[in-house]
Parts: sequence; structure tokens; C-alpha cells
Amino acid sequence: MPHSEVAYLDFSPEQSKAITFASQTIADLGGPEAKGVALQARIFAHQLEQALSEDQRALLQRFNEGQLSALMNPANEPTNVFPLREIIERLGSLDTLALTSTSFDFTRSDCFAHGQGNAGKAVSVLQFEPNGGFSVRYNSYRFSLNERACSAAARAFDAFQKALDSARPLAFVLQPDSALLINNSRALHGRDMVQDNRRLLIRQFGYSPFAVPLVLAEDPLLVRG
Repeated sequence: MPHSEVAYLDFSPEQSKAITFASQTIADLGGPEAKGVALQARIFAHQLEQALSEDQRALLQRFNEGQLSALMNPANEPTNVFPLREIIERLGSLDTLALTSTSFDFTRSDCFAHGQGNAGKAVSVLQFEPNGGFSVRYNSYRFSLNERACSAAARAFDAFQKALDSARPLAFVLQPDSALLINNSRALHGRDMVQDNRRLLIRQFGYSPFAVPLVLAEDPLLVRG
């Protein structure tokens, strides 16, 4: 299903075997945070890159900011993706402008370990970029209005949430031989209640070509997100 913000990346059987071997080897070495693993991971990544087809390379070039893959999904439970461009375009110009104001707060993510991760106050939901694009920072259960938000921001936030509630998501069923490439700053993704707890999804992030990572250590590779 082609879309400007989300797409499948299918792997050949040989590529799938190579990815499985690389993942198991890195796990046996102690995981991505073990000393020396960063070099081995780069070697595996280079080998996989050489095996990519032109179509796969073109797809990765379009979606270099985030991907989601599966090690197990026996019940074929879908991942739902909400591309945001159409939703933003449906909002009025005043609502769109209000979403760029620093009128919103967000809470710390539950997925961080205890004592890690940050909350935020007085941030924007929508940001327009110098290159002509846009990015959205939003989570349905973590974002709320700042106590000093004006009425225009409140109306815009309500309109944005209603537009999301009425939107129909794109459903993708992930398997070990495929990955889901997502422009994570222009699409929301999530899942309904998981019925089969054997399902195991792997999420990876890449940096935007306009971003410069803050490297804390080279080996193991640690960056500040």
C-alpha cells in the first residue's frame, strides 16, 4: 500500500536469514550496549546494505527516520498508522497556527526505565521546518493543554484530537520477513489491545538528515535522543 509517510520494506529469504544471524550474534555478544558490538553491528549493516536492491535502497532513502519490524506475530495482529499530513490539511489555518504555539505539556513516557526520560511543559505540537516540511510531536495519552494556554490553542487542540478520532488508520501486519518504515514525525502509530503476548516487535530509529546526533560514547555507541 503506497503512501507518502509509511510503507512496507520486504526482505528476501537470504536477507531475512542474514538479519536473523546478525541479531543473534549481537545478542550472544551481550547486546547493543556491550563493548565491541558497535563495530560488529556496522559490519553487518554494511553487508546488508550491499545486498539491498535498488527499490529497497530508494525506499530506505525516503524513510530514514524510523522503522518497526517483527520477530514474532503469530496472531497477525496489525499495527495501525495515522498519516498526519491529511489531518493537518483539514484543520483551519488559525487552528494550525495555534498548534505551533508553546501551549502544551507532555508527561514522561511509561516505556523509560525508572528515573529516566523527561516530561515537558510549554511545547508546541506542530512545527514547520526550514526545508518546507513539518513535524508533529504528539501522543494521545501524554499530551495536554498547558495551564496558560489561550482559548485559540484549546480550540485547536480539541479540533486536532477530534480529527484524529475520526481518521481511519492504515493497518499493517508485520512478519519477520518485513519491516514497516514510518516517517515518525509525520505519522502516529500504535496498536489495539494485544491479544497474543508472544508477539515481539522491534523498533529502530534513525536521525533525520537535518539532525546532528549528540554522541556520548563511540563504543558502545551511546547517543542522547
